[in-house]
Amino acid sequence: MWNDYLQNLRGGEVWRAAKFTKPRVGATVEALTDTEGKQATTIAEKEEMIRGESFPLDDGDEYYELPSVGHAYECIPEQSVE
Repeated sequence: MWNDYLQNLRGGEVWRAAKFTKPRVGATVEALTDTEGKQATTIAEKEEMIRGESFPLDDGDEYYELPSVGHAYECIPEQSVE
């Protein structure tokens, strides 16, 4: 989406986009709220929340099945390879 946005900029809109590419000291961004309603207000909390939502930890859910056991681990005799 960002690349599409940049490609369609015209005139002074380029300067508006430039504001998003450079971090500003003291920049204020609204608090973020996750799916459970918890709010993050500091930069560290926001970074942690975004990482947690983007790359969730394995919580042990069993909604997937492991593949069945095969025999790829078995030793193959040299004659079979030849």
